[in-house]
Amino acid sequence: ALIEVLQGNEPALSVIAAWALGRMGDERALESLRAGLDAPYRSVQAHCARSLGTLGDAAVLPTLLERLKTETDTGLKTAYASALGKLGGGNAAGEILTLLQYSQDKSAQKELALALARLVGKEHHFIQLLRQAQADLGTTAAQAIDALKEKAGPEQLATLEQCVDTFAREELERGAAQLSRVIHSLPPDEFDSICMVVLRDCAQRLDEYGASRVEYLILALHAMECRLS
Repeated sequence: ALIEVLQGNEPALSVIAAWALGRMGDERALESLRAGLDAPYRSVQAHCARSLGTLGDAAVLPTLLERLKTETDTGLKTAYASALGKLGGGNAAGEILTLLQYSQDKSAQKELALALARLVGKEHHFIQLLRQAQADLGTTAAQAIDALKEKAGPEQLATLEQCVDTFAREELERGAAQLSRVIHSLPPDEFDSICMVVLRDCAQRLDEYGASRVEYLILALHAMECRLS
């Protein structure tokens, strides 16, 4: 019944049907959701992409990656990025980072950062950090960095200790700059890993935006945890 609604001529209902099919977890919906990627309405296309990601449809990875590269609509690109994050499409990291850099929408920024966190791994850690940061960014950053000290090398330890004190004093801009220096000091032998690609981009954005783009700070802390664990 939901597939019939998805394929109908009422886009508002088709969107709801696409969302519901993703939540039901029934693989019989895959074929229709894939077809929905070519629906005449962008809203339907976006929800079909997200639901395919929710259902873990790895077969659609190449299609989503290609569309992420060629699509011009920002909303659709965000939907493709979100689905690729759920599907573990590591090849999409560079495209998603570029999309995040130029995104002006706060909710889209968080969704894109979450997609990248999923590619890095341990998404629950990122979500926890993001929620805590909404209440107290300085304390959250200080505690997260303090937890990294025992895993860090001697070349990073001194700056990490300074970073903890700086964030604890709510000096967010200075703390962001210090965290960027820590990332730049990491050995270059793993630059091609997804984690290091994300970290290097975060360091550049922290240099550019400071602490004003909170998602980069949280994503950097998350990737540092995954990198050093």
